[in-house]
Amino acid sequence: MRTWIATLLIAACAWAAHAQTVFLKVTFEGSNQDDKTSIEQGGGKAFTEKKHVFRQETIEITIRNTHTEPCEYLIEWLFLASPAKGGGEPEPYHADEKTVTLPPNGTETFQVTSPKMESIQSYYHTFERQRKTGGGYEEKEKTRYLGMEGVKPAGYVVRVKAKQKLVAVEASDAQLKRRYTSPTAPWNPPPKKTEPDPFPAKAPGDKKKPANK
Repeated sequence: MRTWIATLLIAACAWAAHAQTVFLKVTFEGSNQDDKTSIEQGGGKAFTEKKHVFRQETIEITIRNTHTEPCEYLIEWLFLASPAKGGGEPEPYHADEKTVTLPPNGTETFQVTSPKMESIQSYYHTFERQRKTGGGYEEKEKTRYLGMEGVKPAGYVVRVKAKQKLVAVEASDAQLKRRYTSPTAPWNPPPKKTEPDPFPAKAPGDKKKPANK
């Protein structure tokens, strides 16, 4: 009986040690930004100008098995977003995962890039006919800011699981790391709404230009 209990304790200790012997490093590699402008015609010469900003972020993930036995790891990563207009908490935007099996001291390094996160600033342009000094009339443009919508990058989280247990967490800041050390923290992003593409790809031979300024 004592031998059986001792065997269980040794196995439990071995797994506890294994859970702590994984090295995880996450490096921010940079961001990419693409700016575009679309125009929506209104009545007369009036029009709405929308400035679209698309942002992506890339991170590099390195994991190493520092245990004396091979191990299978589930690597999960999450990109978060917050409202472009400010305020609000970072929320899950895109999550993905990868499973790797590493021998003792085996290392896996790879890069992942977030989907494009879009923010939009809108302006309404109108033209008014005004009398010129000295006689005559001229049209003057007036611009009104309509506001901002969409999202912007708000950090990332990478976590590693072995045998369905969380064994390592890294994040873009300490607050996110503390938040996602809990296995109950929200991970899966909500379904994204399908919006019309303001910049559709042109078919071969299509000479029509998109409504860009």
